Amino acid sequence: MSEQDIAHGKDAQHHGAVEAARRDPQQRSDKGWLSRSLRGLRQVQGLKDVWQLHRSARAGEKNFVDEQIANLDESTAHWIKLSANEDGSFQVMNGRTGVWKSYDIR
Repeated sequence: MSEQDIAHGKDAQHHGAVEAARRDPQQRSDKGWLSRSLRGLRQVQGLKDVWQLHRSARAGEKNFVDEQIANLDESTAHWIKLSANEDGSFQVMNGRTGVWKSYDIR
């Protein structure tokens, strides 16, 4: 499975990105991952948040919180912005809501 498949909502249950999140969790973003992948991410210990570019209609209530989904349907083209600091901390902004969330270094 290519990284483009991951970026376009294909099932990524056993893809390296999911495995990497399990080994080094803090934050990840995705575009409408399918139900099994979303369920798998919920089971990753230490994973603070998942930011989705698009809500997955197929995943239903398995999607993460609306505040961290840039596009609640396919009619919009909002973005997610990540700004990293030299000390390793970073902030993520949902372009739809205009809200930033900060993450400290571990």
